[in-house]
Amino acid sequence: MLGMGVFHEKTSCVNKKDKHNTVWNSNKDMKMLNGKTVLIVGATGGIGAPICRVLHGRRANVVLFARRREKLDALHRELGDKGVLVVSGDACDPVAVRKALFETEKKFGRLDAVVIVVGTWGRLSTENSIEEAAESIDHLYKTILLPTVVMGQGALKDMLNQPAGSVIFHISSHASIRPYLKGNLSYGAVKAAAEAFFERVRREIGDSHVKIVDIRPATVNTVELPGALSKSSKAEEMRKKGATQEKINEWIAEMCKLAVQPEEIAAWIAENVGNKKVPSSMLFDSELVLD
Repeated sequence: MLGMGVFHEKTSCVNKKDKHNTVWNSNKDMKMLNGKTVLIVGATGGIGAPICRVLHGRRANVVLFARRREKLDALHRELGDKGVLVVSGDACDPVAVRKALFETEKKFGRLDAVVIVVGTWGRLSTENSIEEAAESIDHLYKTILLPTVVMGQGALKDMLNQPAGSVIFHISSHASIRPYLKGNLSYGAVKAAAEAFFERVRREIGDSHVKIVDIRPATVNTVELPGALSKSSKAEEMRKKGATQEKINEWIAEMCKLAVQPEEIAAWIAENVGNKKVPSSMLFDSELVLD
């Protein structure tokens, strides 16, 4: 069962007081991305779609890459045609990845950044069976590690051949560096493996003009979060004590405010496209923890 807890840890992180956060700052402080091109893998997801909206709002060219065409078309209609390219395909497939990179170059003539945001959280603890463990790790390998490696390798080859600086933003998770988080046996391990891949890439390319950033958000306020909170141990406890659904919904709304907002991540990415001194990792912390 999912639960909610609070941790207290001193970290260097982005929070609601950070100067990059578009939710709490005026438009005059925003960095505009006129003519910059960003390819977003997982563009229609709970984190990917807000990233597309923020980057497009800052006048970047955005390449929407995802598997489900109907969701891509809906996001395309929302953003409009200007500065938008839609490519449907599976990032696990080298042919689809090559197509996305080729179409990007053909339409915009450049690739300044790639954002890789794939997969969803899945719980696995020592309480689960070995069959459940095998199923979980296989699923997360196919939906997180494999597409991250395939797209990362493909984008890197294109970026290394460009004269200008470029960056790969890999949306990882705080679970990759926090082994004490319960229920993250497979998810935390797979996210850590994806980071390990990029760390080895950094070692191989050395002091290159291509930068790679592991972004590690804590629990993010996506469309799936209210449902997860509704099934949490805290919500179950409230029901047992006779709380009305209205009261539970009010609690869920407050918890969602504690989570990392996807627009925060998007704003930070926008600020660091083209930044030659971008850090190799960034933690977006939160007091909300699902276990």
